[in-house]
Amino acid sequence: MVVRIPLIVNSSAEQIQELPSGDSLSIPGDLDVTGSITGNSVHAVQLTADGTIAAHAPVILTSAGKVKAIETEAENLTGGSMGTFITGSGSQGIYSIEDICWLGGQNAAVVAWKIKSSTSSLDQDLQLIAGTLSGTSISWGTRLDTGGLVSGGLSYIQLASNNNDKAILMYKESGGSDMKIRTFTVSGTTITLGTEVTLRTNSNEGSLCYLGEDGGSSYFATAYVLSGVEEVKIIKHDGHNSMTVLAAGANGVGVPNGAGGDETKLIGISHDRFLVQVGKDNESRTIHVCTRLGTTCRIAPGYTSAELGEASQAPFGIGGNSYGAELPEGTDETGLYDPINEKFIMWVSAGGGARGRIRVYNIDGDTIKFQFESDFTPTDVETGHYSMYPSLEVTDKGQIIVAWQLASNHYGKRVVGSYNHERDGITWGAVTTWSSEWTGTIQQVNADDGKIITVYQDTAQTGGYNISGKSKVFQTATTTLTSDNFLGFSAAGYSDGNTARISLSGSTTTKSSLTIGKKYYVQDNGTLATTRESFDVVAGKALSATSLLITEV
Repeated sequence: MVVRIPLIVNSSAEQIQELPSGDSLSIPGDLDVTGSITGNSVHAVQLTADGTIAAHAPVILTSAGKVKAIETEAENLTGGSMGTFITGSGSQGIYSIEDICWLGGQNAAVVAWKIKSSTSSLDQDLQLIAGTLSGTSISWGTRLDTGGLVSGGLSYIQLASNNNDKAILMYKESGGSDMKIRTFTVSGTTITLGTEVTLRTNSNEGSLCYLGEDGGSSYFATAYVLSGVEEVKIIKHDGHNSMTVLAAGANGVGVPNGAGGDETKLIGISHDRFLVQVGKDNESRTIHVCTRLGTTCRIAPGYTSAELGEASQAPFGIGGNSYGAELPEGTDETGLYDPINEKFIMWVSAGGGARGRIRVYNIDGDTIKFQFESDFTPTDVETGHYSMYPSLEVTDKGQIIVAWQLASNHYGKRVVGSYNHERDGITWGAVTTWSSEWTGTIQQVNADDGKIITVYQDTAQTGGYNISGKSKVFQTATTTLTSDNFLGFSAAGYSDGNTARISLSGSTTTKSSLTIGKKYYVQDNGTLATTRESFDVVAGKALSATSLLITEV
């Protein structure tokens, strides 16, 4: 039996009494519709409420097909309590922070650092340590000394993870001549290393980045220098001690027109695209867009510094510097890809008293195109050594966080920048001081729920063996609202599990203090405004002081 929906249409021509459920209806513009349609209709849907929803509130559609009120987290850039993962003791301290990664599936951050020790057999050995996140604090476990697992002090150390449960450590042994990798796992704060794999015999100056998920596997990219030629290999990571490396031990994919083996740096874009930089100085450096093809890849022709518009400025791109390739977390610190705004960003030293400047690029296919630049601070950025370069990160809302140390007193500074809606400019917030001590190497990583974990050297303590490794967690502003998941406005107030009626585009919702004819936007905190910010969504147009027509235009 066909379900019928009662429908009354007042018209001078004729009346339609009923319409089969699910059918569509085209009504001439001069008809007066006085009835109502229950259930799902053109302008309303009924869905299950996920949590409490206030009356006439903007709502989002969840991945489970439910409706939910917009949720936010306020920004707190002063950070939580200070943590310490290594205390300088007078005989042992921290020599350098090499890298940090996040494994959300284990709620753990992992830091790679070198020890400064009065014991010669231990000095500059790689140490790994994991810490679990709770609110805005980190509880650090017992460090893993890799001295018994790998040979001597290491170089070109990098970590990469899929931000969930798979991670890789890259390094070169000081007494060897090969770039090597290992998987590792974390349980609580215990780190377990997998089997060692040689990327390429006689390789040097390696780099590593995570690409993404594809077909249930996690993909990573590696790069290295071999006899003056840069090569790239793809890693398919299916679990601990389960890696497929592109022709492991054999040739990788050579970078066309490579810069002579000075340096390689990688940045992941998506599960099948990434950037590779070769060369370290302003004249020879090029950046290439790469496309993964299974476990091999295609590398496009490169762009020079001059073509990227940075030749007249100090070339601090994906890791280019005059101090060699061992740039801590080089693929994230000086340049990174912003997947939320789909931008490639890098910082440059613009001179004039170490002015800090961000350059923003679009990547379209194999094309890298400069868009605009923006100063995050007018002066006093420390650029005297690669270990002092600013650190970049992108928040869950697509904001840019820059952390740096002052040249004048080495205090730790931080600022957050937000794109305008057109993505052709950035507005920077107030600069905050998060460390009033002499701050060394700064590393940061975006953890879950908008948490930014920052680790650094506390060099305020005197003596080479007294330097401690510290951490601080900052909360960035978050929102569950996106242009894709915004659904409409609730018709009434609902409790969790209720069937909620949601007014959609073309319907109206009740609001207060509206200005007739004005266009309104849903802000990322769920309130309405007449001016549009970076991620605001069109709500509709005011028909009266209390009625908003829900529309996308």
